[in-house]
Amino acid sequence: MHSRSPFALWAAVLLVGILAASSIEPVRAAVESLFSCASTSACLEWDNSGAGPAIKGVSTGGNGVSGQTKFKSLGKTAGTAGVVGTDLSTSGNLDAGVSGVSKNGTGVIGTSTAYNGMQGLSAAAGASGVYGQNSTSSGFGVAGRITATAKGSGAGVYAVAATPITRYSPDQRPPIRSTHTPTKQHRSPQTRAQTTIVRS
Repeated sequence: MHSRSPFALWAAVLLVGILAASSIEPVRAAVESLFSCASTSACLEWDNSGAGPAIKGVSTGGNGVSGQTKFKSLGKTAGTAGVVGTDLSTSGNLDAGVSGVSKNGTGVIGTSTAYNGMQGLSAAAGASGVYGQNSTSSGFGVAGRITATAKGSGAGVYAVAATPITRYSPDQRPPIRSTHTPTKQHRSPQTRAQTTIVRS
């Protein structure tokens, strides 16, 4: 068996190091190209033909999934979102574009320093832009609160209807309106000034 000299071993290690160093930049460029693109479609897409999620993020101390957008919507007709969810089903109304579930905290939270924290839009008749439901006997379907201490014209919950309507809950009844035509009591001209209107 032939033994190799220490010089030969060090030379081999040095050669491997030179080859590795010379290939770092091309490899890095190739890896970075996989995580960036300049396209109107998605840079990365995973399709799952089963019932599980296509992408799942898990973190023990931070966010599972984070999305950001740098689009400047000033002067535009529409904006973009850091995270967007789309329901492509063609029937049924049980799916959701975005769903948030929490055991002890908030399912979905929205925060903004210059506009609405949460906003809902709907074009369906009889539906709601924002809908809230509580299954307990002491909770609230929708609740609003103003935390400012200074007096102002704000409201915890503010609602506006383009066409004013009046709706009553099942335990309320609308005011009763009489359809009887008012009649005048026939009196002499001397007492007509004291005539009263009688309504039933």
